[in-house]
Amino acid sequence: MLSNNKSHFISVEKYFTFILFSCAVLCLSGLFPLTAQAQPQDLLNPGIYQWEDFSYCEVKKQDNGSFYLLLRQGTPEAPTPKGFAFYGRLVPDADQTRYSVSWQALPSSCCPGRGRAEIELVEQDKLSFVSLAPSSDRPAWSVKSGAVFVRTGDLKETSLLKYLAGSWNVSWWYTDLLPGNTPADPGSQKISFQVADEKATGVWPGTANPISLTPSEKGIALAYKDGKNGYELTASLLPEAGGLSLNGSFYSTLGRGRMVLVRNGLPANPPGNRGEIVGGLSGTWVDPRTGNDFFRLKGTIKGFDFTAYGGSRNNPRYLTKGRARPDEADTFQAFAKDVKGHCCGNQGRMIFKLLTPTRMEVKAVWWPQGTPDPQTEPGSPYIIEKISASTEKATVATSTRGRWPVVTPRRPGLLPQDQGAVKAIFSYSPQGAAKDHTIFSQGGYLRDFDFFIDTKDKLAARIACQDQELTLRSQTRVTPEKEHQAWLVYQVGKSASLYLDGKKVAEKPMPTPWLGSNSPYIMGASRWPQRSFDGKITSVSLWPTFQDPLLAMEPALTIDAPQADETGQGGNPPEKAPETVQLVRFWNPTRLIHAYAVNEQEITALQNEGFVKTGPVGRILTSPHKDATGLWAFTHRSQGYTILLTGDEAPATPKDCDRLGRLGYVWTQAAPENTQLFGLQASFSEPVRRIKSEDLFYTTSRENAAAAREAGYGPRKEVAFVLPERETPYKNPLLYDWSGAYRGEGWGRFFISQKGNELYMFWYYGGISGPHYFGRYTLGPDNRTAEGIAVGRPGSKASYYRHRLVFDLESEKGPSIRLTAWRMAAPLDDGRLVLLNKSKASQTLMIKTSQKIPAREESILARQSAPGAVSPAKAYEQAVQKARQENRLEHR
Repeated sequence: MLSNNKSHFISVEKYFTFILFSCAVLCLSGLFPLTAQAQPQDLLNPGIYQWEDFSYCEVKKQDNGSFYLLLRQGTPEAPTPKGFAFYGRLVPDADQTRYSVSWQALPSSCCPGRGRAEIELVEQDKLSFVSLAPSSDRPAWSVKSGAVFVRTGDLKETSLLKYLAGSWNVSWWYTDLLPGNTPADPGSQKISFQVADEKATGVWPGTANPISLTPSEKGIALAYKDGKNGYELTASLLPEAGGLSLNGSFYSTLGRGRMVLVRNGLPANPPGNRGEIVGGLSGTWVDPRTGNDFFRLKGTIKGFDFTAYGGSRNNPRYLTKGRARPDEADTFQAFAKDVKGHCCGNQGRMIFKLLTPTRMEVKAVWWPQGTPDPQTEPGSPYIIEKISASTEKATVATSTRGRWPVVTPRRPGLLPQDQGAVKAIFSYSPQGAAKDHTIFSQGGYLRDFDFFIDTKDKLAARIACQDQELTLRSQTRVTPEKEHQAWLVYQVGKSASLYLDGKKVAEKPMPTPWLGSNSPYIMGASRWPQRSFDGKITSVSLWPTFQDPLLAMEPALTIDAPQADETGQGGNPPEKAPETVQLVRFWNPTRLIHAYAVNEQEITALQNEGFVKTGPVGRILTSPHKDATGLWAFTHRSQGYTILLTGDEAPATPKDCDRLGRLGYVWTQAAPENTQLFGLQASFSEPVRRIKSEDLFYTTSRENAAAAREAGYGPRKEVAFVLPERETPYKNPLLYDWSGAYRGEGWGRFFISQKGNELYMFWYYGGISGPHYFGRYTLGPDNRTAEGIAVGRPGSKASYYRHRLVFDLESEKGPSIRLTAWRMAAPLDDGRLVLLNKSKASQTLMIKTSQKIPAREESILARQSAPGAVSPAKAYEQAVQKARQENRLEHR
């Protein structure tokens, strides 16, 4: 039990109890209406809450109605080094009369781990706690009323980088292998990040490969590189659920997909009605470790019913049915039994824990039917992920057409993780530089199943197993221009072996299973680049069990080479994909408008007009096609931006516009291989030029659309559908106004904010830890010039300057300022202050680099422009007066 005596909070347990609940209360009260006896909901205000000088918490309201929480020991001005610290997010209990918080300790915390708490609102701007548990599975401690956290002020703007440290569950899946963007080869890892050098960095578990998170104006950029295996991945992520989840798309060496990061130990789904949550569980879920073990869920008012099966529902390896009922928040207790006539005659207890709307953690304990419950704890948890029903269909994505020679849909149960066999009949005809020649492959990075001939003409195989990669390599050379029969057979607990023309040529122990894949089978190539097979592959056969090549049974599947055409000149050519061309986006930094082109003549014309190429938006058809219509371009006469419209015939020319013509053709309906093209419109005010610039921005990237919205563009509007291309990340336009960040000649970094008719400037050279300079200026009537006084190294060693700033509207480098400076006074080492009467002018060109000022520089600038701050002109006047009184003033 806890008391009000501060000395009782010496132990970590008591300290946890005291501070955690108080902060959590804060967040929860704002989520749902309080009971009649509680304080009104509007008593909860975001801000900083302090308990004496012992600890404080920051509470920030999110768009979804929840609250984000940061708690630290100490005070905001002096947090305790290595003191207790955590992030948390608040959700309601089932009866919504009390509230709970899930939290995770920060890497810098004295006490690692995660836990839960219950809290309540004491009164307006005051918080207290009810109970606390320092872990997710231990009973909560009972507590008395104790510490009260009192709101002391508003939150200060902080960098997103601050919130990236800690442990994250990283999940990813490919969307370009199966139809309808169905997830393929999903994976997950738990990764811890530390903040250093303006980014958060970590190491991929089990490797030395770096992974990083870097904040940008549009969100978070993730980068991962495995140099040894030649794999790279970059992702553009946007914060969700108050920054406790990061979601976005990725591009990699092996294709594109989606990626989600969820802070470890915290529920990422927004709070809501439990019935809605349970209803959203209905559908098919997959175990990503295998790709062919499924749960079929059907939501009910009291929970959900489920069927678990392996492989196909029509012919499952096992079949289990059960019923789950709600337990704690986002947790369900279940009982299940194997269906009679199917493996394996067991029954069991299961725990389902909802992590996100599409991910659940599962634990289970099983025992034979007809025997009592052994009362043992459930085993190690594993993750299942919600997928669309099309994952189980034997189809492949249309977008794979033409990427590889022969692509075949995966069959449930082929190839299993624990045992199986592959046989290939082929003749080998190497050409050009030495390379790996893939005969058959499935999976990709971290899930490889690759049967190939290596750079030295040796039969080889690579299997990604659960503990390490298993590589087989024969010592026998594969003779070119001769038909061969090769086998790859494997069985967990025994070995994996290679056979060539009836002889075993390689063997290694296989202690752990293959990681599995739900991606298609590829014959004659791999998802890895530069691995296509030179020669002829007659057939590839697959078995779901280990085989003796001399006594093999009938295969479960045989993939034959395409049949020869009527002329006998090789196989049937693959269906020819329609011809397409890139739709390229351009940006004019002076006129602040975008333009779009598809051919070299148009591109050259735009570049001659001062437009800069920013990259492709997507690919459009060059000729009419089924379900396609024309894409027409128009240009606004006075503003110059491009308007894109669709129609079988030329649409009516918009007002004040000229028609440029038809660029090509675009799809009118969604298809697995295409993506949506959006348009967003903006109007930018430019006080220096005293005009308003209008623009239209077209994109297929939802991340770029979100970033454009933050920069001032309006809601996105659907235009058509195009083939996807990797877009360049969106960059905010640099407006012709004074406020923003500038780069000077040399190492100068300048930052300006405008308040009414006055400008405030802060700058430094080299690093921010060096000397600081501040200026304050009055704008002229033309709004293009400003004059004032600046001070360098404020204090006893300060120098003073007279400045004139002129906004350069003609610079080819975009918004720029020409700074002319005259040194007015400088200190000598002996303490004298020298007034310089004939100082020579120096000039610097300041080029705008960003509309947004970084958080650290902005806070420094805010202090200098705050009411009551001494202006540089006043500081100069005081310094001269003091030097004159002390007989330290000298004229030169």
